[in-house]
Amino acid sequence: CFHRISPRTHMKPIGGYFGLELKTGNEMYGDLTSVNSARNALVCVVRERRIRVLNMPHFNCHVVADAVKRFCPDTVIKFYHIDQAMDPVDDDIDADAPLYRVNYYNLFGRASKTPSGAQAILDNAQAFYSPPPADTDTIYCPRKFFGVSDGAYLSSSATVGMSMEPDDSWDRSAHLLRRLDGGAEAGYSDFQAAEAALLGRPPMGMSRLSRTILSSIDHARVIATRRRNFGLLHAALARDNRLKDAIESAQSADDFVPFCYPFMTANAEQIRDSLIERRIYVPVYWPELRSPTDLNYHERAFASDIVSLATDQRYGDNEMAEIVAAIFDDRSTIKPREQC
Repeated sequence: CFHRISPRTHMKPIGGYFGLELKTGNEMYGDLTSVNSARNALVCVVRERRIRVLNMPHFNCHVVADAVKRFCPDTVIKFYHIDQAMDPVDDDIDADAPLYRVNYYNLFGRASKTPSGAQAILDNAQAFYSPPPADTDTIYCPRKFFGVSDGAYLSSSATVGMSMEPDDSWDRSAHLLRRLDGGAEAGYSDFQAAEAALLGRPPMGMSRLSRTILSSIDHARVIATRRRNFGLLHAALARDNRLKDAIESAQSADDFVPFCYPFMTANAEQIRDSLIERRIYVPVYWPELRSPTDLNYHERAFASDIVSLATDQRYGDNEMAEIVAAIFDDRSTIKPREQC
């Protein structure tokens, strides 16, 4: 016996063609505010907290500051430098303004100046599995960890209960499908187009497509795989990595889950080119930072000398061995470890 349901009250379609069928119910940050991009999550914080002056790092992607300037034109941005430990240089900080702090490569070691309190905004875009500190606005970017075309999560008391109309991302998702059918090269132009299309998008909710995909993730497998791959690369490359101490400090935290393996060496450009020739693709984060004269010595070194090696859940022991073999194929490409 079926309950009688008025056709007017039934809004979900029944029948017709099939769509994607994914296992759902495992969205890790489903209780947080979802936004269509990490930069727009910051815009939400600036708006809701009515921030008039914001400390931001020089060493960061320019689109973040651009989004604040575009959607919060009355907010003044004051840029600060970072030191050898990737900590803010105190002399550059406006003590009366909130501090926007980036958790670079998830390398916040125990000695780092982790922000806390209402005057801090933590960018955990590269630290998806790091829990948000108490009383700290914290931003996550699942696009840097999983195959989705939009999305961010925001942990903030200022946005509790905030609801925004979901963005659409189906027309920016071709690269996800083309990589499956045709390989990484086939979908790369679509990936670039999708990234460009996300620029300038106003703050909206995360798309239903991305939230559905994120609800299907096996996080226990992702965490275990990333840690194992990271450990394999560090065992092979630590001696030549100028970030060795920072990496091992971060690894000492029980909740450490890597973003990638940041291999810092004076021969980064040569190694990067050699890997790409072998179809081992290594991104250059914030390429626009490799030439500006307003960066300090440490920032220029971070921008030019880090090779970001994949350690994510798509790969295993064989791929890690292939990466190491490619790096050491010509041992002359590795220079002795130096201090940055």
